Amino acid sequence: DLITDAIQCEKTMKKYPRQWKINLIEKHNPDWRPLHPEYGYILED
Repeated sequence: DLITDAIQCEKTMKKYPRQWKINLIEKHNPDWRPLHPEYGYILED
């Protein structure tokens, strides 16, 4: 189930330190572009 998987992922991520999370964001979104609020992916210009 997608919702159950998302909740589990969030709980897992909460265990990691803040800097690890920042590094993960910068790896996948180095320019810190906004995410689309409904679909959860990076908006393209």
